[in-house]
Amino acid sequence: MESDLIEIKPGMLYRVSVYGFSIKGDMQLYLQFYDSTGTRIGVKFGGVSGPSKNWTLMTQELIAPENAED
Repeated sequence: MESDLIEIKPGMLYRVSVYGFSIKGDMQLYLQFYDSTGTRIGVKFGGVSGPSKNWTLMTQELIAPENAED
């Protein structure tokens, strides 16, 4: 699942958090930024290996690159 693009400001710290529940497999959360051409220029991945079988909070933080665009 992916969210819609949001308005950002280059150089600002962004944090994304989500609760996930997995019966089978891994869960991943990623935060990514794009430039004016639509090229991904910043990304940070994280998650939980294997099934969590509980609601698990995942959080990522990343500073928007100076050439990031909305």
